[in-house]
Order: sequence, then C-alpha cells, then structure tokens
Amino acid sequence: MKFANLKIDYERESHRMRNYGDDIQIYAIQNLYKYMKVNYDEVVRITIQELFSYDGDEYLVLPITYPLYGTYKKISPKIIPIYLGLSILSDTVINSLRLREFEPIGCRDQHSFEILREAGIKAYLNGCMTLTLPKAKAGNNRKKIFIVDVCDELLPYIPAEYKKIAEYKTHLIYHRYVSENEALALYEQYKEEARLIITSRLHCAVPCLAFGIPVIYACKTVSFRSVWLQKLLPLYDIHSFKDIDWNPQPVNIENQKEILLKNAVDMISQKIKEYSSQIRISEFYEDYVFSNYEFECMRYPIEYIKKNWDQQKDIKYVIWGITQTAELLYQYISKNYKNAHLTGIIDLYRKEKFHGVVSSDLTLLEQTNAYFFVAVESANVMALSTFKKYNITKYALCWQKQDYKLPVDK
Repeated sequence: MKFANLKIDYERESHRMRNYGDDIQIYAIQNLYKYMKVNYDEVVRITIQELFSYDGDEYLVLPITYPLYGTYKKISPKIIPIYLGLSILSDTVINSLRLREFEPIGCRDQHSFEILREAGIKAYLNGCMTLTLPKAKAGNNRKKIFIVDVCDELLPYIPAEYKKIAEYKTHLIYHRYVSENEALALYEQYKEEARLIITSRLHCAVPCLAFGIPVIYACKTVSFRSVWLQKLLPLYDIHSFKDIDWNPQPVNIENQKEILLKNAVDMISQKIKEYSSQIRISEFYEDYVFSNYEFECMRYPIEYIKKNWDQQKDIKYVIWGITQTAELLYQYISKNYKNAHLTGIIDLYRKEKFHGVVSSDLTLLEQTNAYFFVAVESANVMALSTFKKYNITKYALCWQKQDYKLPVDK
C-alpha cells in the first residue's frame, strides 16, 4: 500500500481552460505529506481520470481535498480515498465516490455537508485543506497589492490609490501548456511579495489567508463554495461592497491549521476510533448557518431560459458535458418547463446514458432547432468556436455569460 496524490494531466488540459486553483488544492496534500514526514518522491501521482481506471500493483491511500463536480464513474477499487475537503453538487455521486464506504467524509462546504448528512452518511464540515498551507516568514519585501480576478462590479469600489499601484493577476489560462511549477510560482509570489490581496476567487483568498496575508474577498454573490469561510473572513457581496474594510489585518489561523492537519493524519492512518477531531472542526463552522447561497453555474442558464423560453411551448435542448452541473440544469428544466425535452448530450470523452439519452459527438450541433447549454467550464473555448462555425446562436454557457469573450492569451 502506497501514499498517493492527484496531479493535473497538463498535456491533455493544454487545449482547455486551466485554473491555478486546481494546483494549489493538490499542493495542500503535498504539504500534508511533508507534515507527516512522508518522502514525497515515493508518493504515487495519478490524474483525475485515473481515479476511475487505476489498476496498479499497489493499493493507494489517496487524501482528497478537491471538487469532484464532473464525476459519474466509480472510483477504482484499488484506491482508498480519504475525503478531507470534498465538494459536490448533488447526491447522485454518493455511490460513484463510494462515500458510504469511506465515511466519515470531510466536506469543504455547507451544501456538501448537508447533502451527506441528509443521506445518512457520517460527515463533518472541514473547509478546504489549502487553509493549512504554511504561514509566510516575516520580511520587508511584502509591499505589493495584488488584484486577482475580481468581478467587474467590485472595481468602482476599490480605492484609486490601490488601483494605481496594484498588480493585476488572473488564475485562468487558455490554450497553452501550464506546468505545476508555473502555477505554484504565482502563489509563491503572493506569499513573498503581497501586503494585500483583493480577489473574487476562492482559491486565491484561502491560500493567501493561510500565508498570513490580509485578504479582501468580494464576489457579486455569495457562493455555496465559500460560505464556510465566513467564520474566518468577511464575505462581501454586491450589497455590501460599500462596507468593505480596505485595510484588513492578517487573520491568525495557526491553531486551526494544526487541528486540521492532525485530523488529516488521524484519518489517513485509520487509527481513529472516536471522532473528536472531526466534531471539533465541524462545530467550529456549524454554528453559522447560511441559506441564501446560489449555484453560480445555474445563474446564466436560468437567466437565459427565463428570457427566451415560453413554458407553454414545446422546446428541445441539448447539454454539452455529463457533469453534476448538467444534473442541476436537467432538474431545474424538468421542474419548471414541462414541455421542454432533452434531445441530446454532447460528451467527447465518454459514451453514457444521461436520463435516457445516450451521449454523442458534435454531430448533434446539426439540431438547429434546439437550444444548447455548455455544462463544462473548460469546454467553453471549444464550444464558442464550434457554435460560430455552425452558426448556432441559441445557447448559454453555464459558467459564463452568453456574450463572454475569451481573452487573448499572451
């Protein structure tokens, strides 16, 4: 039996959109192994795809702090997953992720926690393991302000003197190879140089909070993914941008880091008989209950549907990508538009049934009378160019506005 960690298939992902936040979540497990004094050279690295296909000689113990929104296949029986910070959208993946088999499940967010508790699965609210990354050393070089992927609505509120000197960064990369080292180098720059981070991106805010950097986390709306962070950091939305404290102080979370790390060690070693650590961590967050969160992947398709669909008319639609986003979209349409019919599923990587419809390739784009929904964020680039080629105008991107234009990557 060997220790394992996830990795990004960088060659496979080079033609799609990449998010540095994926790398830092995987790096959090590498940091956990360092805490455990495990020789990382001996740790087996597997891709997300290999979660389901791995059949090596050794059984793998795999700690996971990662969202598994696109998962439908069953995890390999030779992998022993230790869920430390799981995030899911619906209960449809309970069996494929083998959650009953490997409970208790550490959940990254309140929504996942509530889904599993309701399903009778032992679960606790853990937050994200990127919160355990080491604090930066004190120094005089941390003088920069970084503005990272903020929503457009926040820009007018940022003090002019900040915008004048700030360095602007993005965590989204398009159409090129991105190595693990390149991604982690950006976080190292934050750690070494930042005196303030202003961001709308969760996996910029949390690691920088762990580094001991003052963070302003402000998004247009409060996402289900970040509700747990309210215990440690103000969550500003569009209604509270006017109240932002533009001179925040670092948050001391070193004690909480130690609790999270020790609990992770206990989980991995499988020596826990009583779950005192899980209870202690979960109770830290459970006394704050937030019900007014949204699924950002549903905002744009719902806006589009309400604007363009008539509930009384027959409607045909096609979904691009078999994911949990697709499941949420299907459930919403089935509930609210009884005359709407799913007539096709586009999935270029697998042939499966989704609510009775077998997935197909891009030939479905010939259904010119159908509406198209892109449920996979990383497919936006391909989808937009393909829709243009086929002269398709009736579509919505689940994770971006319909009129979204991809930036030119330099």
